[in-house]
Amino acid sequence: AIYEATKGIWVIDKKKRDSLKYVLSSYRGLIVEVFEVESWYDLERKNNKLSKNPDSFKIGSAFEGHIAPEEIRKLYRNKHTNHIRNYGNPVR
Repeated sequence: AIYEATKGIWVIDKKKRDSLKYVLSSYRGLIVEVFEVESWYDLERKNNKLSKNPDSFKIGSAFEGHIAPEEIRKLYRNKHTNHIRNYGNPVR
């Protein structure tokens, strides 16, 4: 369930996304899982209800992957992100 919720649609520059090897899934400022990215792909997403064109679509990015190796997971899981998280941009 965490993987399905995390792999979803991200707003990432296509030029940068291929360099992203890991995705950290956080909940309320706590990293709950770490995924290793196998590949990125384009995915259509509906605009926000508050946008000027709520019935139109945008292209976002989603990934296929698996749980990262244990040595990587140990570096991040159960750590807080409150001190580094920028709420305007989830990609770091």
